[in-house]
Amino acid sequence: MLVNESTQLKLKKSVKYDTGKEPSIAIFENSVVEVHNSSNMEDLWYHVGLISNDEVHWGKSYKYDTGKYPNVSIFKNIVVEVHQSQNNNNLWYHVGIIDIYSKEISWGKSYNYDTGKHPSIFIYNDVVVEVHNSSNMEDLWYHVGTVNVNNKTIDWGESHKYDTGKLPKVSMNSNFIVEVHQSQSSGNLWYHIGTLNKSSKTVDWSKSYNYDTGSEPDISINELNSVVEFHKSNNHDILWYHIGTLNDYSKEIDFGPSYKFENGVDPSICCNNDYIVQTHKSENNTGLFYSCTFFALLSSTVLDCIFDEVTYPESGANKDLVGTQTIKNPTNTQITHHIEKKISLSNTFEFTLTETLHTGMTSTFKASIPLLGSTESTLSIDLTLESQQKWSKTVTEEYLFSQDITVNPETSIQAFWYIDIIDDFKIPFYLLTKVTGYQGTKQLSTEELIDILKNSGSTAEIDSGHKEKNAVFVRLKGDFVGSYGLNTYTEIKDI
Repeated sequence: MLVNESTQLKLKKSVKYDTGKEPSIAIFENSVVEVHNSSNMEDLWYHVGLISNDEVHWGKSYKYDTGKYPNVSIFKNIVVEVHQSQNNNNLWYHVGIIDIYSKEISWGKSYNYDTGKHPSIFIYNDVVVEVHNSSNMEDLWYHVGTVNVNNKTIDWGESHKYDTGKLPKVSMNSNFIVEVHQSQSSGNLWYHIGTLNKSSKTVDWSKSYNYDTGSEPDISINELNSVVEFHKSNNHDILWYHIGTLNDYSKEIDFGPSYKFENGVDPSICCNNDYIVQTHKSENNTGLFYSCTFFALLSSTVLDCIFDEVTYPESGANKDLVGTQTIKNPTNTQITHHIEKKISLSNTFEFTLTETLHTGMTSTFKASIPLLGSTESTLSIDLTLESQQKWSKTVTEEYLFSQDITVNPETSIQAFWYIDIIDDFKIPFYLLTKVTGYQGTKQLSTEELIDILKNSGSTAEIDSGHKEKNAVFVRLKGDFVGSYGLNTYTEIKDI
């Protein structure tokens, strides 16, 4: 049956890699740099890692400074880091050179460049964009700078106020800058799109757009204009994420729905065309966790809802009287009386998936119910192929009774109208679902799709009877239970 096709990304479950607070993550190709606070919010530590498949192979943890709220970015072998002093509102930066083989960074000394709180930085080529809060946590400011790799310094432009809010984060690609922050007075989350003027060291910002509610937002954009956003719930230690696309014409982000990830706090996100890497702190202790996911956008298309062969119950076994009519013939001649009656009956249908697909994909499928006697019914059901689900639908159907009845002279008859009401009649079914996907601009092969589905923990069966290049067909099984009218019929009795 026809469906609406949509795409979404299921992120891999996180694993613990260290202890601390306020982690920040950055990636370039398959190189990863992570910085975080010590548990006492005084010392700053870093890791270098290398992505293989969808895992990060971490190097040792090294202390590199003191401070709090560190933030890091990497381009090729250049690392830039900013943080706030642990004792006051001074903001500091480092420039470093990464050695991916030894998994160490050769840092330059730290330099004080401004005052404020919660700085964030991103580097592209030799240009950095930095955003931070004012000391009163109300205004938002930015700098543009140029990195001097030889002496490991940054030549900063002036500081410019661009909005009000708190907890800003920034990312950019070759064409655009994206920024997110939380409202200074509420739980609303906002984003800006910016374009860089390198010569004047300024950013031309778009207006701000409210896209969700929450706290502690972070954002990342890759060269395909794909955007990943993470934030924490306002009132609970639950992490949520969006996948979106930046429209380079309207300079707006088309965000998909917000999806629950895991419990945690202090989220950080970074992506490129191939991977999404996420870090956060445990909500219960100082454990630090990361997840690394192929940036493979999977598309799901439910091709059909297929019911098992149906065994019909015996006619009249569950008959329910739904109406009567008395017809009198006082004449001395035989008459023919036409009976026509419509009866409305509310039928309840329930679909229950007994298997999971674990991809986070969403679709809408339509199912033509096989057991409706007098009418045909097609139900449209929204579907998230991520967990076992159940839907109940109530549909009002009309049943038509139409019959010519002969009544003898000077007699009366009574017509009884019945519907076979079938309660909780179970029919197994499966959704035949086609899955395709891309990682960056590369379309995933059938073998790669199978590996992703198997590693996701799905219980759904791969349908080997359907084959198509760069696609996988999956049978997602379930049960259909319906209460509905199977047959209609009339009984005539003399009175």
